[in-house]
Amino acid sequence: MSSPESRTLLVATTNPDKVAELGPILSPALDALGLTLRSLSPDAPPVTEDRPTFSGNAVLKALAAAGWSGEVALGEDSGLEVDALGGAPGVLSARYSGGGPAENNKLLLERLAGVPQGRRGARFRTAVALKVPDGPLFVAEGMTEGEITGQPRGSGGFGYDPVFLSRDLGRTFAEVSRDEKARVSHRSRALRAVRGYLFEAFAAQDFETPQGPLPGHGTCLQALFAAKCPPGLVRHQLAAGRLGRELALSLAEAGVPADARLAAAAGLLHDIGRSPFDKPKGNGAKPSRGVVEHARLSAQWVAGQGFDPRLARAVLVHGLDSFLVAEFKPSTWEERILMLVDKLVEEVYVGLAARLAGLRRRYPASRRLIAACRRPLKDLEAQLASACRVTPAEMNKRLAAALEVVSLTL
Repeated sequence: MSSPESRTLLVATTNPDKVAELGPILSPALDALGLTLRSLSPDAPPVTEDRPTFSGNAVLKALAAAGWSGEVALGEDSGLEVDALGGAPGVLSARYSGGGPAENNKLLLERLAGVPQGRRGARFRTAVALKVPDGPLFVAEGMTEGEITGQPRGSGGFGYDPVFLSRDLGRTFAEVSRDEKARVSHRSRALRAVRGYLFEAFAAQDFETPQGPLPGHGTCLQALFAAKCPPGLVRHQLAAGRLGRELALSLAEAGVPADARLAAAAGLLHDIGRSPFDKPKGNGAKPSRGVVEHARLSAQWVAGQGFDPRLARAVLVHGLDSFLVAEFKPSTWEERILMLVDKLVEEVYVGLAARLAGLRRRYPASRRLIAACRRPLKDLEAQLASACRVTPAEMNKRLAAALEVVSLTL
C-alpha cells in the first residue's frame, strides 16, 4: 500500500495486455505530471464485477483500488455488443464461454452462424473511471463501430480483435498495428477523454519550468475564486482549460512539443481580467492595437504573479483582435491552442460556428472583426488538426468528448 502522495497512477487490472494498451495513450499526461503507471499487485483484494453496465464495473474497480491503495486509481471495463445477439456478450464479454479468448470467439461465431454480412453489426465499448482517494470520481466512455467477420483474421491484438472488423480501418483489430488500433479504438477514445483529468486528480501540483513557475489546476481555481469571477465565467475558463490541455496532449501524442501544463493554465486564467477584482495599476498607456482590454488586464494579472512569461503572452494574444496585428498574432503552439479553444466553448462545447454566432449576437459592433477572423480561425483549426494527425472533425470529436466526462464528488 502506498501513501496518497505517491506519484503513481494505479491501474485496477492484472492484465498486462490492457496495461500495455493504456500506456501510450496516457503517456503524454503521465509525462507532463511526472507520473508512473503501475498495475495491481497479486495481493490486491478481488473485485466482483456484478454491475449491469461497463461504467458500473469500471467504477467498482476504481473505488476498490483507490480505497485499498490510497492512490489515484483508474478502473476500466470493456466489452463487445453485437446487434444480432441483442447486445450480447456485453458486460459478460470476458466470461462469455467460460473459457479463454479463443473459446469466446468460437462461441460468438457459432451463435452468428447463418447471419449474413450487413446484419452482423457490432461495437466495442469502454468505460474508464478515475478515482481520487477522498476526492472526485471522473467517468468517461468510448465506442468504436464495426461488424463481426465470418472467421478470425489476423494474429495481433487480443480478446475479440480477430473477429471485429473496424468500420474506421476496414480491417480487423488483429490485422492492424497497435498504433493504428489506438487511433480509433474504444479504449483509446475513452482514455483520451479522461487523461486530462489527471491534472485535476493531482490538482495540488504546481510546476517549475526554466522560464518560471506554472500554476496547476488547484492554484488556478483558487485564483478565479479569489478574483470573484462569476460562475458562468469560471465554467467557461474551466472548459477552455480542459480543452486546451487535451489539445496539447493530442499534439504531444503526435510528437509535437506542446506543453499541456501551460495550455491548461492559459485556458483557466485567460479571462480573469473580466472579473470584478481590483485591477493592477497600469502605466497609463493606452492598450495596443491588437489586444482586447480584458486580455491585457488578464495578462497583466498573470505577469504580476511572477509566473512563466509564456503564460502571460498566451493570455495576452487570445482575443480576435490579435489576428490583425503581426506583433500579437499567436505563434507558439500554446498560444494557438488558447486562441482556438476559447472559440470552441462557451460554458460547454459548442464548436466554432456556434461560438462565432454567439459572439456576433453579444457584440454587434464587432461583427466585421468576427467575420474577418472566421477564415483565420478555420485555418488554425485545420493546422492544429493536421499537427495532431487527424481530421478537424475527429479533433473536435475528441475535444467534445473531453467535456462529456462525468465528474462526481464522493
